[in-house]
Amino acid sequence: MWFQLKSLAKTTFFLQNAILAPVCFALMKIVAYYGFSHDCTNFLNNIWVDSSIAGLWSATTTAVGIIGYQRYLGTLQYLTLSVISPSAVFLPIVGSAALLGCIGMPLAIITVTVFCHGFFMITFTQLVGYLLSMLACVASAALLSGIFVLCR
Repeated sequence: MWFQLKSLAKTTFFLQNAILAPVCFALMKIVAYYGFSHDCTNFLNNIWVDSSIAGLWSATTTAVGIIGYQRYLGTLQYLTLSVISPSAVFLPIVGSAALLGCIGMPLAIITVTVFCHGFFMITFTQLVGYLLSMLACVASAALLSGIFVLCR
């Protein structure tokens, strides 16, 4: 799984998706709070959690097409003919593409801290929620990527 994660991190498309999605979501949410004349310092915890999970989901929707990308690279037939079980072959590929969105969490925190001019505490409940959303994103990416390959 680390090999796939490192190779995807060297691809600028996947890296830009993982970096820019949470930052853009955080900035849109901050602009919305300022647009409705709310002080975003009251909502710091909500903004970073929402934008981090949105970044994870953005990486997950990209991960859905990663099996099709393996077809484009010409390695899909070799992966499917492997003697190893399909879950052991494809889950690291899909999981690494979905988990690449974890790069965006610190960037979302930095964006919220800089643009809302405040500091906040990250609670245990928020961390558990983020970890559960990571698990849900990997599971949904694995399911949806299989459906995506079957439909194409």
